[in-house]
Amino acid sequence: MKSSSLLFFAIILTAVIANTAQTSSPSKLDEILATAETRSREYVETFRDLLATETKTFTTYKKNGEEKNTRSVNSLFVVMPLTKEPDRVIEFRNVTAVDGKTVSDGDKRAGELFAKLSNADTAQNEIKRLDNEALRYDGDIQISGLTLFQSIVLRPSLRSAFSFTISGSELINGQPVIVVDYLQLVETPMLTTVVSGSEAPSGTEAEFEIAADKNVTLNGRLSGRLYLDEGTFRLRKEIRRLTIQPEGFSERGLALEEIFSYQDSSFGILTPRSIIHTQYRVKLKDRKLLKDVLVRFEYSQFSKPDVEVKADEVKPKS
Repeated sequence: MKSSSLLFFAIILTAVIANTAQTSSPSKLDEILATAETRSREYVETFRDLLATETKTFTTYKKNGEEKNTRSVNSLFVVMPLTKEPDRVIEFRNVTAVDGKTVSDGDKRAGELFAKLSNADTAQNEIKRLDNEALRYDGDIQISGLTLFQSIVLRPSLRSAFSFTISGSELINGQPVIVVDYLQLVETPMLTTVVSGSEAPSGTEAEFEIAADKNVTLNGRLSGRLYLDEGTFRLRKEIRRLTIQPEGFSERGLALEEIFSYQDSSFGILTPRSIIHTQYRVKLKDRKLLKDVLVRFEYSQFSKPDVEVKADEVKPKS
């Protein structure tokens, strides 16, 4: 499964939307979305070199919906620039424990990896090496990139494929937020849903992979809800759902759900607090979607210590 996003800008809203939710003028809504998209880009730019401890918990399910097994992976999480393309950043995880047992050689492996990155001939090969190391305990459920970007539907290249509605206002952890619902109305080549292992068309901006017992057209559509901070229009929460309707299915079914929650920080952005990723497997013969796996990401407060991230080492500045 692959996922990505981008984001936000700034204006001041003087009134909380309540009864005016459905009647807000398009210009106000467009202004809110443009501001949110600019704030999202600020998020990406500021997220570089921030660190936190991350706990990933994997839960897999049997065909009848009962839990099959669980696994936890603890890591030191950092967003770092690529050696080959310093303007691009990537998530990296230095695994410290698996199922509560300490990984003793994590620092040594990371140091050796960084020393070898300069030999990668392309940025894609560098990303592959970093992912292979960071996700080596994740088995078949390898998910990366969810923290790096925010709501993909705010991207100008994708926004025209969606309808947006201001649905009201709420409080999240005591902070007032504007609630915006979105719904994909038309297919766009910039956003694709494919069966796992299939190759997505070139030029796509966001790709979702869904497990299925046969390679078929999935007809994916996104919908969800944004919770935008009333004062800054930064994203405090998003609920994102992907539904599909393969040929022969009488109605759309939920194939993936992601819930992103953000926390205050001292860096002028809201940083990830938790991400809950739930994905389903397609059983074409039975015309069913079965719950397959749930992955919960949990983060400590992010920090930016007095360290320097290099291609060959991570060490304190002198």
